Amino acid sequence: MAALPVELVIELMNAVRNTSDSRTAAKTFHTCALVSRTWHAAAIRYVWLDIHLPSLSKAQECIRSIQRYPRNARFTRSLTFNAGTPLRDHTKPEVEHTYESVPYALSTSFPNVQQLVIDNATIPIATLASFFATSSSITSLSIYHWTGSVDPHSESAPPASHLASLQTGISRLTHVTAGAPTGTPCHIYNDSEKTVLSYITSNVSTHLRSFAFTTYFKHYVDQCLESLATQTCNLENLTLEKSATETSILPIVRSNPNLKSINLNGTRATDTVVETLISTCPHITSIDLAFSYITDRAISSLTSPSAPHLTSLDLTNTYISEEVFADYVKEKGGKLRRLILKENRWVTERTLRAIEEFAPGVEVLEVDELIWMGLCQPVGTLELEK
Repeated sequence: MAALPVELVIELMNAVRNTSDSRTAAKTFHTCALVSRTWHAAAIRYVWLDIHLPSLSKAQECIRSIQRYPRNARFTRSLTFNAGTPLRDHTKPEVEHTYESVPYALSTSFPNVQQLVIDNATIPIATLASFFATSSSITSLSIYHWTGSVDPHSESAPPASHLASLQTGISRLTHVTAGAPTGTPCHIYNDSEKTVLSYITSNVSTHLRSFAFTTYFKHYVDQCLESLATQTCNLENLTLEKSATETSILPIVRSNPNLKSINLNGTRATDTVVETLISTCPHITSIDLAFSYITDRAISSLTSPSAPHLTSLDLTNTYISEEVFADYVKEKGGKLRRLILKENRWVTERTLRAIEEFAPGVEVLEVDELIWMGLCQPVGTLELEK
């Protein structure tokens, strides 16, 4: 029997991915598995669209599979180096060269990979350059806890010609995320991470559409943002959770007038930041100001003729007055589709009535402190009818 063509399997996978019926998806995958066993289509199991490599052994296994079925690697779209066990084993320094060379062997095998995720993994910066040299389709890079070497002249570095591809590769990026997954405490703790992020923010181009500093990047985030603000970017989405001050936020907002979404959750964003955002970015649709330093002045600025497309607003744990917010809802509530008002003692029954009357299009409303407002009582025992 002939093996099922890889291209056909990919088409089936894409069809399943796009279906809205999960039961159909499950049946389709089950059928593919049966076909694989019946037709002895061994190549099917090596068609990986998304690869996660949590350890050195998995990386080595991946390399062996690619060597056996090299043509299947061209279908891979994303690679994640997620080192619960680092790809370089620091307990065995005598084999450090071998461990460090594993990612480099992988970097030359995926010509069409689009996304790289480096999560607490030992990846030399020269290997990152090799990825860019091999695949011109990489547009998304996420770096969480970089622990790689930044010395391009290390013994295990790839050919020097690949290093020239690093700057070009970074300039092609459309999405960059740095820091740690949301909700994970993080700070920059080594010079390697600082060097890599500084290099990235100094070489991005007009292709960049989304940039995120997630969670805490203490004592360094301002420097990176200032560098990014001097580049000619075209950002549409900006996330600076818990990591930026007014000084660093203002320049990047002013230099990116096409912003559509901004997340300033937990930052030291002030009224001035909001006023600058509203006056500079007319296409803004989503603003997250949770746990920020804003006052009534910022909310008043939202009622101006600017920002006519704002549909999503997060004001979790902010210190504004109910009267000013109610005025905003009366003026602009008709456009709102998502409104988050959690952990706010200023929210009253009047607030909810204003939303009901003047913001009928709201599809998502989060208000979690109804007891404070006297609109409900705590329940000690809940009895359900049998």
